[in-house]
Amino acid sequence: MTLKLFEWEYCAILAFITFAASCNKVSGEEGP
Repeated sequence: MTLKLFEWEYCAILAFITFAASCNKVSGEEGP
C-alpha cells in the first residue's frame, strides 16, 4: 500500500512538472 501511494505521488509530481513545463513553453518563459 505504501509503495502504491509512493508510485501515485511520483506520477502526480511527474505530471505536474510536465504541465508546468508546458505552461512555461506557452508563455515563453524559461523554466528551471
